[in-house]
Amino acid sequence: MTREETLEICKTCSNRKLNVHTGLVCSLTDKFGDFVDKCKDYTVDHAEFANQRERIKESKLAEFGRKKTMKVFLGMIVISLIVILFSHMTFKPLNFKEIFKETFRLGLQIGIFYAIYSGKKWAKTVFTVLCVIGVITGFIGMIYILKVSMLGLILIPLIWAYAYAIYFFNADEDFLNFFEYQKKYN
Repeated sequence: MTREETLEICKTCSNRKLNVHTGLVCSLTDKFGDFVDKCKDYTVDHAEFANQRERIKESKLAEFGRKKTMKVFLGMIVISLIVILFSHMTFKPLNFKEIFKETFRLGLQIGIFYAIYSGKKWAKTVFTVLCVIGVITGFIGMIYILKVSMLGLILIPLIWAYAYAIYFFNADEDFLNFFEYQKKYN
């Protein structure tokens, strides 16, 4: 067995001891676990064994939530890029100032996504508030543009994306499992 494999077994043994110089060792021998398949002195620490199982369960749930969260982040970025491109193709002139502004805004969005990914509650709150503002202004903008042209309908995917983000970051069980795991272990 490798050192990592024996260490996993030793972590749930009641005979384990933490040595500040070498790490986890056997309290009976003051050495690393030295066995092939099974330790003759192994005695299960039921509390630690239950903790290990719970962490594995949390990790599996968090992994599913992580993958789902990455898809939502990517979807939000793609929709933002499409709206930026469409608005510059139809309404706004494309110049250095606009490119800088949109790049800066996209950078902030990615930064907030990274903070959310890292389990920062403030980032989740800030992004939720921004999404609520986005839904409200999107509806107002869509109604205003629809008075002049059917192009206002292009805001529907953006409004939907912001509304979904509000739900996802505040009520989706998979995300919440991932977010709690990140807060707890990062």
